[in-house]
Amino acid sequence: MYTPFYGDSFLKSYFRNRENSIAILQDRTHLKTIQIVDIIKKENIEALFYLLNGNTKDKTRKTLSQLLKNSQEWLKILEKKERVNTLEIFENLLIAILLGNKKSHKNICFYLNIFLKRYELSKHLFTHYNGSTFKKSGGDYTLLSSYVYFSLLLSLAYFRLKNIKYLNTTLKINDMLCSNLNNLQNHFDRSAFFISLILEIHLVKLLMVKKGLS
Repeated sequence: MYTPFYGDSFLKSYFRNRENSIAILQDRTHLKTIQIVDIIKKENIEALFYLLNGNTKDKTRKTLSQLLKNSQEWLKILEKKERVNTLEIFENLLIAILLGNKKSHKNICFYLNIFLKRYELSKHLFTHYNGSTFKKSGGDYTLLSSYVYFSLLLSLAYFRLKNIKYLNTTLKINDMLCSNLNNLQNHFDRSAFFISLILEIHLVKLLMVKKGLS
């Protein structure tokens, strides 16, 4: 990860930036930082699904299993689709990573790695891609929702798998999103980004401890 090597002043600036953004988002989402931190520390990732869906806990285990199955089946036929909405891909990946087990993560990482390469090459995420080649298929790259979804997916993937490239890209995307807080118009985007930032800080702190930088 590139962040620690910039020194103490950079780290202080980083944490100040993230904490200011979290404070703003907490007011706009009515989610609580302490609640998210508790979920992360307990590794109860499934609980984040409820938070992102309005804390609706009337979904039975059977319903959640069916939701996960539907997402997994949708991803299996993705390559047959000529033009796919990026948010639809990310939504199904998010369900899979929040509700799935470690066996399902290999398939999730396959798609994340494709989008990671696309983003690193162009610094853009387009609204539509070809489901087989993953070449852009029209649309624009200014929709912030795509980057919010991708940020949360990458931070969750790093949390699960500890692949440093996921955290590196999360940091870059979140820098951009922190500069565009006022442009996050819907509740889901604000809530998802709020969770992503808290998870990012938690992961950075763990990495600092591991590297002896805390």
